[in-house]
Amino acid sequence: MQVNSTAFYSPYVAQRISTAPASSTSNSSAGTADQAAGRVSTYDFANMSPAQMQDTMNGLIRSGRMSFDDSSSLVGMIPTALAWAGGGTPSAAQLDSARNTPMDFLATLQAGIAGAQSRGDTHNAETLTRTLELLQRLQGTPSGVDVVA
Repeated sequence: MQVNSTAFYSPYVAQRISTAPASSTSNSSAGTADQAAGRVSTYDFANMSPAQMQDTMNGLIRSGRMSFDDSSSLVGMIPTALAWAGGGTPSAAQLDSARNTPMDFLATLQAGIAGAQSRGDTHNAETLTRTLELLQRLQGTPSGVDVVA
């Protein structure tokens, strides 16, 4: 049986879970030890699909690690049928491809900041900067633990 966790753990807890011994009994097999140790996944905002970002944002908001205001800069980067950059209505395949193709959210936010600054839009530049700083703090930190039982 495989249990996939979507809960968010502090770096300390996730590191302890990933390095904890599987069992104190001497007759446990190596495979069981590897499975029980779990696998820690980390945030990689430089290589994440919009669908993954949407799930990540929702989880971070639920856990209190991201405010709704901080997520607003990212919402426009999630393709939907209602806000399709290509104009018109996308096919299911186009929308699926756009939502599941990894992109660099950090670079996209940096470009947005530069654009806002060039237009003298200080409010938008500040909002994008707060979101970028939040993602940079989370980059590479544990996002969850998959445990096989």
